[in-house]
Amino acid sequence: MYIPEDFIERLLNSVNIVEVIQKRRQVERRGGAYMAKCPFHKGGEENNASMKIYEETGTYHCFTCKETGNAISFLRKHDNLDFLEAVELLASYIGMEIPKQESNSSVIKATNINNRASEIFYKQLKEESGKNTISYLKDRGISGETAKFFNLGYSNAKAPSLNEVLSKEFNEEELNESGLFGKNDDGEFYDRFRDRLMFPIRNIKGDSIAFGGRLLVDKENQAKYLNSPETKTYKKKYELYGLYEVRQIDKRPDSIFVVEGYMDVIGLFQHGVKNAVASSGTAFTQEQLRKILNYTNTIYIVFDGDEAGLKASWRTVENAMPLLREDTRISFIFLKEGDDPDSFIKENGKEAFCNLAKDSKSLSNYFFETLKQQDDLSSIEGRSIAAKFAIPLIKSISNETIKQAYINEASNVCDIDFAKLIQGDESKKQINSPKKEKPVVDTKSIMKKSVLGIFMALIQHPKLANSKLFNL
Repeated sequence: MYIPEDFIERLLNSVNIVEVIQKRRQVERRGGAYMAKCPFHKGGEENNASMKIYEETGTYHCFTCKETGNAISFLRKHDNLDFLEAVELLASYIGMEIPKQESNSSVIKATNINNRASEIFYKQLKEESGKNTISYLKDRGISGETAKFFNLGYSNAKAPSLNEVLSKEFNEEELNESGLFGKNDDGEFYDRFRDRLMFPIRNIKGDSIAFGGRLLVDKENQAKYLNSPETKTYKKKYELYGLYEVRQIDKRPDSIFVVEGYMDVIGLFQHGVKNAVASSGTAFTQEQLRKILNYTNTIYIVFDGDEAGLKASWRTVENAMPLLREDTRISFIFLKEGDDPDSFIKENGKEAFCNLAKDSKSLSNYFFETLKQQDDLSSIEGRSIAAKFAIPLIKSISNETIKQAYINEASNVCDIDFAKLIQGDESKKQINSPKKEKPVVDTKSIMKKSVLGIFMALIQHPKLANSKLFNL
């Protein structure tokens, strides 16, 4: 049974190796590092902790026995598991379902077809039909060098179609599963992306796994942006546009900006901010956040200056609460109405944009400002409403130190003992659950029925009277 490589990658990006090892060994925090006594030599009874755990990369290394690896290899050796068992155990920790397949050939072909499409789109951008797209990029201030770095392309609307080209290299099933094509009423394939500026979405290895396409001229009944559907190689909630490119510049960036769109990433890059990724819309997921935290601990959320951007920022707070750690720094930049990261940096420049980061609002400040806005905190009723708003969010924090800090601050803001509230909420079900009444047993009634039963048996079967059972 084969487990897709991209799932293994997402799994390792989603789990926290410190927490995995902490379930089995005592882990000590030393400065910005984590140390544990290595279980793989001296029977795990060494005097000094020699195993260093690298939370950022999801790996460990013992400086004595030289044992090294990731969360899967740790579980395999420590728990004596095979590969599949270790993967299943890790997946169970975070509720991920394992997509098992008979072989990886279909995944390889799906990756190959998307990589091939990316090559075709890039080639078409440089042809006569792509001139208008190049003009559009130049008008947006995007250089040829930047376009090449992001492997931007153009999907031709003229013959030969992408389907005509790729059908010579791949079979019908592969074309259907690629996400590059739709089917008309007659069951015939048509190109999903036509006459669009193309943005290849690449995984951490650099393979094209999906695409975004932008119309340059508005067309009736067509969305300005069109994205690939989910496929064997592309699960939207795990992927971030631009992460591969960020890591080509710096494998371990000091910080990462999270923006909404492809052009925000490219526009920032063009102006020298080369550490931005896009959530591809306002749905920035917990899985995407986990992935970023594998590469940096400092994150700036910079969504568009509109109502949708504000709502997305707050959803980010909700998604981030279970992932907060002492070394995690998540901050928010709120642009003025009508601005987006691309338009802001184009108008104000790199220095002004970087100053936004310096003046950004920390997640904790954003949380408590929002808490205070829930109602009039001068009244008991208002404080109760605010407390009701905060309890489920604070409860979702898994890091005990951070949770206690939020409990203390929320208690001060609402003038309510949040520790008792949360404890009471935890035990509420137990307190309110109705106790089952114990049946009242009438022993006299049981005795009467027993005696009556014996007499009835003797009447029906007189020979029983001679039985030894009645020799008292």
